[in-house]
Amino acid sequence: MLCGVVIVVISTPSPANARAYESLEAITVGQTGYDVSSYIAAPDNTCKGIIRNIDMEFDHEELRRLIVQPRNPNALEVRRIKNSTTVVILFEVLKVPNYVMCGPSMIRCTLYRRQTDVCYACG
Repeated sequence: MLCGVVIVVISTPSPANARAYESLEAITVGQTGYDVSSYIAAPDNTCKGIIRNIDMEFDHEELRRLIVQPRNPNALEVRRIKNSTTVVILFEVLKVPNYVMCGPSMIRCTLYRRQTDVCYACG
């Protein structure tokens, strides 16, 4: 029985190609189209933290401008979790800071622990 989750790993030395692959939203195999989620894997010397209750009106670019800034020198990237008020921040260190600056506000930051859903078809 196939569980419906297929993982494809793409590796490239080209940052431009990596950004293009990251923007994929769908692929077509034969005559069938599939929605996909893609992301760039974090480097080994990084960790992820989360901040909560971030206004939904901030798009990715605005979040990046507010968080990836000199007042958060170790912040590399930000990403909202789906359509929620929770934002994941990638840090260039192995310890998540207790607080981050989001524009003029200091916000509590905690370690990001990704939820792993179990496939009941394949265990």
